[in-house]
Amino acid sequence: MRLFQRLRNKSSSATSSGGSNYAYVTARVRAMKSNLLPKETYSRLMNMDLDEITRFIGETQYKQDVDELARKFKGVDLIEHALNRNLAVTFSKLIDISEGELNYLITEYLKNYDIWDIKTILRGKYYNATLEEIKDNLVSAGQLKYNFLSELAEKESYEHVIDALSNTDYYPILMNYDGTNLPEIENQLDKLYYQRLFNAIGTPKSSDRKLFSKLIRTEIDIKNIRT
Repeated sequence: MRLFQRLRNKSSSATSSGGSNYAYVTARVRAMKSNLLPKETYSRLMNMDLDEITRFIGETQYKQDVDELARKFKGVDLIEHALNRNLAVTFSKLIDISEGELNYLITEYLKNYDIWDIKTILRGKYYNATLEEIKDNLVSAGQLKYNFLSELAEKESYEHVIDALSNTDYYPILMNYDGTNLPEIENQLDKLYYQRLFNAIGTPKSSDRKLFSKLIRTEIDIKNIRT
């Protein structure tokens, strides 16, 4: 409960303060970007089998993730989980180093991973997936940390999961879940996410805000086409 209150307070203060460190974060992101696999690498990966790809990735910045997860996963599962874990760490770093308005925007954008994880847990309960299957599909790249998500996955029923989320912005939607209307609940969660994100962006006047808004609208178009 205290965790979510602190998160709310942080978001509120970030919105009002406006003191952002864009230059510093931009410099850090550029440095992080240099660690990404170059474009020409992907044509090489296309000619490798899974074991070769795993070995290749294990020699890059993903080495620690691959080494630690290799005891539990193999093949494509190992690659996927290693990349997802590295992604979660990277996004957490962005939240930690950003301040003010920038922190608020990044935090709101990354909440799509919170919604992904909540959906994953509810789907797991709905389809009677094993606890291991549910946890293996958690990304934990948003505000909800893995330990908390893991505790949610361990709940006996979806009712207990929803009760544990009673202090989040998702609860007014989740409380309407009756165990049979999951697609409707998922759709409402997506709408809430984009509504909050556009509220955070506001009326885009600067070129960067306009670009961000265009990116989000493109994401929505893609989702609608897939639907």
